[in-house]
Amino acid sequence: MKELEQVPERGLSLVVSFSKAYATVPIDTLSVLSKWGDAGVYVTVNKPFEVLKPVFEKKGIPTERVFFIDLITQTSGAKVAEHKNCLFLASPRNLTDFSIALNEVINSLPAGKKFMILDSFNTFTLYNDAQTMLRFTHFISGRLRAWNVRGVIFAVKEETDGKLVAQLSQFVDKIVYF
Repeated sequence: MKELEQVPERGLSLVVSFSKAYATVPIDTLSVLSKWGDAGVYVTVNKPFEVLKPVFEKKGIPTERVFFIDLITQTSGAKVAEHKNCLFLASPRNLTDFSIALNEVINSLPAGKKFMILDSFNTFTLYNDAQTMLRFTHFISGRLRAWNVRGVIFAVKEETDGKLVAQLSQFVDKIVYF
């Protein structure tokens, strides 16, 4: 978790981890940001909200100040139950809907330090081509800076070629390797 101390208070960080460590990286990141007292949004393209929430709670991570945007539950055809701190979107392909939802959620968070976690860039590229995701990441990085929000995007090292990381490095303020 020492690596997470490198995540700057403002701006966007790309957290690149090996696949064997990836299962714990989002949990550790949310734990650290929650301990710092930040409120935020956790965007999940990998695991449904119904799977993540109990994992976070079991690890003692408070989720009261975290709003989730779930882009995978409806895509997988699972039934969506209404939750006060989760918005279920139809598909990770619809970046416009995601952008609008992110804007609304960030603006609804309580005043103070805020964060956005995106889990993960690699999964987004399964639904959108890499160039589209690079442009979208550039757009999101600008929005996060304008909102004064700390952003963390996860990527799996084995699934992210060096050229893509080099391109992403132009839009992020810090790259953290696990």
